[in-house]
Amino acid sequence: MNTYHVINLHLTEACNYNCVHCFAKFNVSNELGISEWKDVVDRIKLYFDEQHIVYGRINLAGGEPLLVTYIDELIEYINSLNIKVSIITNASRLTRQILDNWTGKVEMLGISIDSLNDDTNIAIGRHFRNQTLKYDAVIDLMNYAKQKGMLIKVNTVVSKLNLKEDIKHLYEDVAFDRIKVLQMRINQNCNESAKHLSITNCEFKEYLQRLNMNNIIIEHENEIDSAYIFIDPKGNLVSNTDHLHQKVGSIFDENLSELIFNAHINNENYNKRYLKGNINES
Repeated sequence: MNTYHVINLHLTEACNYNCVHCFAKFNVSNELGISEWKDVVDRIKLYFDEQHIVYGRINLAGGEPLLVTYIDELIEYINSLNIKVSIITNASRLTRQILDNWTGKVEMLGISIDSLNDDTNIAIGRHFRNQTLKYDAVIDLMNYAKQKGMLIKVNTVVSKLNLKEDIKHLYEDVAFDRIKVLQMRINQNCNESAKHLSITNCEFKEYLQRLNMNNIIIEHENEIDSAYIFIDPKGNLVSNTDHLHQKVGSIFDENLSELIFNAHINNENYNKRYLKGNINES
């Protein structure tokens, strides 16, 4: 039986960006507070112990996790239980001071960058009041995170909006530990409005051929299906089978091992996502 060493916590649905392809939509109200998230972490710790998982990791995501006021307290708490921490952010609120605070506490920092073109980012929704993330700022922050001892990764989602663009020099300017290129995926009740921006498998293949890089993680949209374990901002374990978010059950009401079993994780997809190379992927 597979054991699952990475659990994703979507702390909030709130985000200062509005990316059209985003499927981190959960339609919940009254999101959890810090005491409740600590309870969630305790239950994850119990699962790791029950499954004899030595390297357990909690990945903090959103929405945008840096909008959450208690994120530093939660990171401290996860560390206190000897669980690794990783974070996925759009980097718009990231600063050197924050990276200083996270030094020795955050193992991996992931950022989402789909384009280096301001107009494209605005079309995608990757902006706040038409202000996009500036290239020099990205380079500085990522290199600084490396200096502070963090592993760094970048996620790029490919759609019709950025299909013809070349982002390769970003990958060359920063020594990323992980580069992940994903084909845009549509999930029901999440991002159907972006369906016209979907690309075919052939178009995705052509994009990858133009990119012409060997040291990247490639994720076709079908490989995302049931490939990761995540808990929504209300504490529900959610499956993403068949392009649909389905609540499996509340972590407060059921044992996490049972919830994961009932989520019917696709082990092949999970292992492709998390067991590539020497660095546990997120």
